[in-house]
Amino acid sequence: IITRLEAERPASTKKAYHPYARAYESYAASKGLPTNSDVTAAGFLLDMRDKRYAYNTLMGPIASAVMDKFRYSEVKDMIASSPLWQEAKEAIKRSVPQGSGKKALSDGMLQQIAATVKTTRHRRNITIYLIMAKGMLRVSELIALRQQDVRPIALWEGGKVVKALEITVKRSKTDQAGAGAKV
Repeated sequence: IITRLEAERPASTKKAYHPYARAYESYAASKGLPTNSDVTAAGFLLDMRDKRYAYNTLMGPIASAVMDKFRYSEVKDMIASSPLWQEAKEAIKRSVPQGSGKKALSDGMLQQIAATVKTTRHRRNITIYLIMAKGMLRVSELIALRQQDVRPIALWEGGKVVKALEITVKRSKTDQAGAGAKV
């Protein structure tokens, strides 16, 4: 049953967790600890924090990779409910800044940048940036776009007609079924 379930897991999930699952096993081996221990799991999480991983990476794919390793056993529940695991996560919340504080470029800034563009290559780069920023696309989603996925449309905004682009994203990291979305 486990083999069948594993075969049906999205490749992107496996790819995201794999390096952290390997790092977890290496950590346990280097410390001489069993992998199915809350002491090992909590220690690994704190060790990754000390390596300066971002908050979202620590609490997202790294913590999930540890839990995912035991998804078909009662060890997962034991680790998830462990006071050591909970305290390690709390320590990360207290010590690792959440969010980067970075802000997207405003429309005015983008217009200023676009006005200074002299070459076709720079125009292309700004267009790519604008599509990614305004469509909130990942690089993989941008790369997958084809000419037929982008079409001009007119929108009614602020009492006037505004030209815009409608982009069809056929598959994304958060759309594993491939239903697609328009942005």
